[in-house]
Amino acid sequence: MILETRARYFGSTDSVQVAILLQEDDLTSAAEMLQLGTVEVLHGKTTMFSETFEAKHRVMWFEDENYDVPEDRGLFYFFLHHPPVKQNMNVRVSVTMSDARSARQKVAIDIAQDMGNGAWQNPLLGGRGGQNFEESPDFPYRDKS
Repeated sequence: MILETRARYFGSTDSVQVAILLQEDDLTSAAEMLQLGTVEVLHGKTTMFSETFEAKHRVMWFEDENYDVPEDRGLFYFFLHHPPVKQNMNVRVSVTMSDARSARQKVAIDIAQDMGNGAWQNPLLGGRGGQNFEESPDFPYRDKS
């Protein structure tokens, strides 16, 4: 079983993003077998934020042009806005599978003060103005034949 965690603090929006990958050794998703998971944001050894998650919380991908076929890649995402501290932060993830396997991982939270052009967060949370996006008449595309 593969448990991989990445976490980053974004200063421009004052938020933490945690990404969790849960896969089998053959790189297929193990999310459906997840019985219970816990994600904790720590300051040193003190828990600031804790949340449990289950298989139903996994993120599904839609890459097909018709957006019809969801793909389970074993991904989970968590967002913590305005953490009480901005440094010395870690994330600890624990998972228990339905077949009694378990895994834990603790990683330091990366610091990114500026998101640049690829910001995923709501700009209003960081005190910035909203963006005006051009609407595409072809999105979302659906084959009607």
